[in-house]
Amino acid sequence: MNTIFAKVDINNPNLSILKKAADIIKKGGLVVFPTETVYGLGANALDEKAVEKIFIAKKRPSDNPIIAHISDIGELSSLVSEITPIHKKIIENFWPGPLTLLFNKKDSVPPIVSAGLPTITVRFPSHPVARKLIELSGIPIAAPSANLSGRPSPTNAQHVIEDLNGRVDIIIDGGPTTFGLESTVVDILNNPPRILRNGAVSIEEIRKILPNVIDGTKILNNNSPISPGMKYRHYAPRAKVILLDSKNLVQNIQNYLKENLLNKKEASLIALKPLNHLTIQQNIYKDINEMSIHLFDAFRKMDHENKKVIFVQKPAARGIGKAVLDRLEKASA
Repeated sequence: MNTIFAKVDINNPNLSILKKAADIIKKGGLVVFPTETVYGLGANALDEKAVEKIFIAKKRPSDNPIIAHISDIGELSSLVSEITPIHKKIIENFWPGPLTLLFNKKDSVPPIVSAGLPTITVRFPSHPVARKLIELSGIPIAAPSANLSGRPSPTNAQHVIEDLNGRVDIIIDGGPTTFGLESTVVDILNNPPRILRNGAVSIEEIRKILPNVIDGTKILNNNSPISPGMKYRHYAPRAKVILLDSKNLVQNIQNYLKENLLNKKEASLIALKPLNHLTIQQNIYKDINEMSIHLFDAFRKMDHENKKVIFVQKPAARGIGKAVLDRLEKASA
C-alpha cells in the first residue's frame, strides 16, 4: 500500500485534504489523524470490514475494544442505546475534550468495535482537524492510537510513519499533540462510577463533578478489557524500562549497570530533577506535565539512540502523575 502523507495547519486546515481523507473513510479505508491526545488510526465505526483493517494494520489483539469518535453530540444516537443523566452531566463538563465515556451500545454497532461486549467507548475530541474529518465523513470514526500494538503511542506524525507507513491509506500531519497521553476513560454504567484508564483528565478533576468516582483501572471483566489500555503491555520502547523510587536512585542505577555489564552510553534516565554523580544521559523535565507531554517521544528517541535500558524516576500517583505512572508500569511490565 502506498501511504499518502499530507501536512495541514490545525488552525486553518486544507479542506481538500480533509475531504479526500473523509472519502477514504467512507470507502472503508484507514486514515491517521491528529487529536489533542495522541494520533488516531481511524476507520468507519459502523463498517465491520473497515474496523477489521485497524486490527490488521496495528497487529492489535481482537479482544481490545476501540473508541468511537464523534464530532457532534447528535451522533451518539447512531452508537448508544441510552444517555443517562450522569452521562449528560459529564458531557456538559468535559466534552469536547480528552475524556471517553462508556455506554451501552446499539446492536447496529459491529461487535468488533467493542470486542464483542455490549458496551462501547465514545469520545468527542476537541482537536479541530479530528472534528472536521469526522464531520466531513458523516459517520463516527473508530480510532485507537496510530501505532503498532504495544509500542509507545504517537505524539507526532513521524512516530506514525515509523510504525504504519505502507499499512494505512493516508497520514494527516497536524504537528505535535497537546497532551501527549491518551484520553481518560470513565465507566458511568458502574455504581459507583469508575476510571477504566487514567489519562489527560485526572481523577481529581472528575471528582469535582462526580465525587464518588473510583479508580477501577486494575479491574478486568472476566479477564476481558472493557476499555483500551487495561490488559496488555503497552507504550513500550524496545529498551528495557525500569521504574525506580527516588530513594537511593543513583546507587541503584550504578548497581544495575555494573551487574548487567552495561556502559553509560547504553542507558538513559527520565526524571524531574538532575542527579549529581550520575554520568548516563539524563532527560530532565521541569514538572510532571512536561514529562507527560514528552514521555512517548522520549521513549522513541532513546530507541533511535540504541539505548538498552531506560531508568525512570517514579512519579507521585496524583493528578496527571497517575496517568504517567500507569503508562510507565505497563511499559515496564
